[in-house]
Amino acid sequence: MQSPVMLVTHSRALYQRLRSAAPAGSLQRVRCLGAAPDPGAAGPARTVMVDPRAVDALCLDTLSGWRRSRSAHRVVYLAFQAPADRLMQLPRIHPGPCVDVERAVASLRRMQLGIAPAPAWDDWARILEAAERSERARTFLGIALRSSGRSAVNDGAAALGVGARQLTRLCRRWFGHPPAAIVRQARVVRAIPDLMVSGMSLTKIARRHGFSSRQAMTRMFATSAGHAPREFRAAAPEFRL
Repeated sequence: MQSPVMLVTHSRALYQRLRSAAPAGSLQRVRCLGAAPDPGAAGPARTVMVDPRAVDALCLDTLSGWRRSRSAHRVVYLAFQAPADRLMQLPRIHPGPCVDVERAVASLRRMQLGIAPAPAWDDWARILEAAERSERARTFLGIALRSSGRSAVNDGAAALGVGARQLTRLCRRWFGHPPAAIVRQARVVRAIPDLMVSGMSLTKIARRHGFSSRQAMTRMFATSAGHAPREFRAAAPEFRL
């Protein structure tokens, strides 16, 4: 049985640190991504954590092939220093968020506790890529990003001329998530710039972006992004999208 998480790294210390946070048998380490099977080729989708220090030409070719084949796995890049050209190449060759080790550890601990991850956040790059491929998907995502209330799903269905069930089928086909999940994630993404660069209070930001209260915004951020709004504000350079 395949492990749900694959770690690509040369560092034994990094592997041991992440393995200590993960459920038993859930983390597989490979030194070379080119030698690993496509995690989306068979069985359930997997998360692939990539240490950019371990990336070589074969790894870049493998990532490019995965993107072309639209495999169902998710790629996450760990925030380590590496040559600048390599760091710039990676998300272009295969989209994926960049996270620090502490956030990766927290994600594995949530898995150990049986808490479901927040796939919409980790898949945001893939959601944007899907919107680029389909004009109708782009229309719905634009409505989700512009709307500040709870009417985004209904507005999106009306704009596309479909009913609620058909919209759900379309969103799952385009993005891999139901429309409500995309709208919730878009609300979080839309609020981040205000947290990072404005001096507005959390209560005002919550109202501006359609949250029922500051506490509701905090809960949504914790669920979707893994961090509270105050943490985004305190460490803005670390969490640039």
